[in-house]
Amino acid sequence: MPDITIKHKMQSDVKYPEPSPLNTFSATALSSSSIQLGWVDPNLATLTYEIQYDFTGLFPSPTTITVAATPDSGGTNTITGLQNNTTYHFRIRAKNPGNTYSDWVTTVESTPM
Repeated sequence: MPDITIKHKMQSDVKYPEPSPLNTFSATALSSSSIQLGWVDPNLATLTYEIQYDFTGLFPSPTTITVAATPDSGGTNTITGLQNNTTYHFRIRAKNPGNTYSDWVTTVESTPM
């Protein structure tokens, strides 16, 4: 009987293309202290999303959160604990398994009321 050798590529050997920026990024106030973000992801291999928000839109020292990707082509995330009647600016980018990030998506803003 012949010997059969099976070789597996390690994930670190796989080359992933640079992720494209996400599409249709939106921010909608849900309450006086929460905003829901929504987006469409054109990438097939997104692992996580990095979301940043602040008061200025310049992001000198933003709050940063990481959200796990879902198997579909988009996502939502609700940011809670926000201040009423304060405008927040948000941006998002995708990260693939090769630790490569997409460009930041154009900033969106919303005000909890």
